[in-house]
Amino acid sequence: MAVLVLGAGMVGSQAARQLLDRGETPVLFDIAPNMAHLVTVFDPVEVKVVRGDIQELAELVDVIRANNIDRIIHTAGLLFDGVRQRPYAGTKINIVGTLNVLEAAKLTGVKRVVLCSTGFVYVAVSSNPGQPIDEDMTMRMVNDRPRAFYAISKLTSEYLGLSYCEQFGVDFVGVRFGGVFGPWKGFVSGLPGRYVDQFAVPGAQGKPIVLDDPFLLTGGGGSFVYAKDAAKGTLLACFAPVEQLKHRIYNITMARNYPIEEQLAIAARVFPGVPIQIGDAVKGAIEQFRMGRPPAIGRARAELGYEPDFELERALADYAVWLREFGGG
Repeated sequence: MAVLVLGAGMVGSQAARQLLDRGETPVLFDIAPNMAHLVTVFDPVEVKVVRGDIQELAELVDVIRANNIDRIIHTAGLLFDGVRQRPYAGTKINIVGTLNVLEAAKLTGVKRVVLCSTGFVYVAVSSNPGQPIDEDMTMRMVNDRPRAFYAISKLTSEYLGLSYCEQFGVDFVGVRFGGVFGPWKGFVSGLPGRYVDQFAVPGAQGKPIVLDDPFLLTGGGGSFVYAKDAAKGTLLACFAPVEQLKHRIYNITMARNYPIEEQLAIAARVFPGVPIQIGDAVKGAIEQFRMGRPPAIGRARAELGYEPDFELERALADYAVWLREFGGG
């Protein structure tokens, strides 16, 4: 049997690598696979890469049947900035794509579907006082709803998965990532990835780090997860025995938030001697910035056995090694 990884992006490529490491057979499915990146993560002869569109139900059913797929990891779709720039198309791709994945799983009898979701669903409630946010947070249906189309599409996708699980018996699990960053060759459309790249890309080259875009602070809210840990949490959700799953939605993060001042101190340690310049607009934005409550990972620890391997400093250092070998962008 094989595992179908939908989306050959930052997390999907690392998931394929880790599936290989555990002796599984991954099949990558992507509308436009970035082979220049994939060769930096695994030997392409080890992984079957299929070009296809999650908006086409028949294509999903065909690839599942042709490759004897019994589990699906769903990372495909548009990320935050892509949906922000194309809200109709992005929302449609993310929601209808997930609906097709779930329907294909129902039609073919796939054992489990894991949806990669986002901690951006918490943005409206994270600034409220209280403890770390658990997956079943209290949310006023209107005032605390997610505002960004991307987060709306992901929360809707979670609801679809839970309903398919309850009504049709599709074994569904959702994992909500902190801000994902890490190795990627090409344009990074995820805000957290672009935010961290402001430090990592020039820092790895020994060039000055310049923070001059206040919009990117949206991705620097403090809750991060390194792409390798995001993949790790996804695989744990993919293979966890069903009797361990007391819940169906899990936070996958670094287990704590990092204030911006600490982020700057970590960058200074990882890239010693590299100057860090902060533009006036960013300074003003930092002064007004309010870091939200961190997502709790107690459920993921107890039911999936998840523990992050990379805190922020180790992740940034690991990423810098990859950047020096392969370069970014």
